[in-house]
This record gives sequence, structure tokens and C-alpha cells, in this order.
Amino acid sequence: GYSKSMNNYGIMLKDGVGIPMNKEEGIRYIEMSANLYNPEGMGNYGDILVSGNNIKKDKFKGLKFLKKASKMGDNEAILSLGMQLLNEEESNKEEAVSYIKKSADNGNEIAMYQYAMQLMKGEFVEQDQKKAANYLKMSADIGYSQSMDVYGLLLLKGCGVAKDINEAIKYF
Repeated sequence: GYSKSMNNYGIMLKDGVGIPMNKEEGIRYIEMSANLYNPEGMGNYGDILVSGNNIKKDKFKGLKFLKKASKMGDNEAILSLGMQLLNEEESNKEEAVSYIKKSADNGNEIAMYQYAMQLMKGEFVEQDQKKAANYLKMSADIGYSQSMDVYGLLLLKGCGVAKDINEAIKYF
């Protein structure tokens, strides 16, 4: 079968989108897609394994799938891998943030927000309010609501950007 269709059908089954929900069968289709080297299937299956939702949790195997999907260019997997590594106790946090940045630079609005938060706090990356504001603006302009709120606050306070109350109102 076609691996991308298997992944999509698996998601539909797992989440009950347009068809009756069957989580176990949905995960089986996503796993088949992953085993056929579909990057999205690999990323989705990796996330499922790491979280242990409706399947035996296997963080090691899940991270392996996420790394493979990331190497194949799946932007969602790149972000997911970065976030998973960031939350792991025994991981290289700078490497984790580099995955998040890569996903942000590839256009993922959630990654833009997450990377901006790291820049604002100066955690595992050099603190840079101006760069954080730029990433938040890009994400907000795509329509990511959390970025809109934070960017609006930055404009209101003049943090990392010129203070502009009228512009801030547009983001709230």
C-alpha cells in the first residue's frame, strides 16, 4: 500500500476523524507507514511511542523514529524531537534547541514560538530579546495565538521591539 495514505488513514482511525474511532487499528496503520519509511508516519509513530498513548511506552524506540523522520526532513518530527530532548533529563539541551530552531527556520509557527521562548529566557541559547521578538512576530503573523499574545505584550512594553501601543492592539 501507499505509505502516506496509510499514515493519513491511521490518523483518521486513531482520532475518529470522518470514520469511527479505532485507536489500536489507527496506530497499526501509522506503524506500517513508519516501517515503509514514510517521514510523517515515522514522526507520528515516534510521538506515539514516546507518549505511550494507547500503546506500550518506548521512549528509546520513539526517539529513534523521530530522529529518522527528522533526517528525512519532516518538520513536525524535527520540532517534536527538539521538544522531547529538551524535556529529557539526560540530554544535550543545546542540541534540543537547535532542532527547535531548525523547525522554526523551516516555517513551523509553534517552533518559532518555542524558540523565541528559549531566546527570551536565555536557556540553552544566548539570550536575545530582539531575535525572540522577530521569531514571535513571524509566528504571530502566521496566526499562532500564543505568539500573538506574547508579541503584543512585547510591543506594549517595548521589549525587543520599539514600543507601539497601536500595533500591540492588533495582536490581541
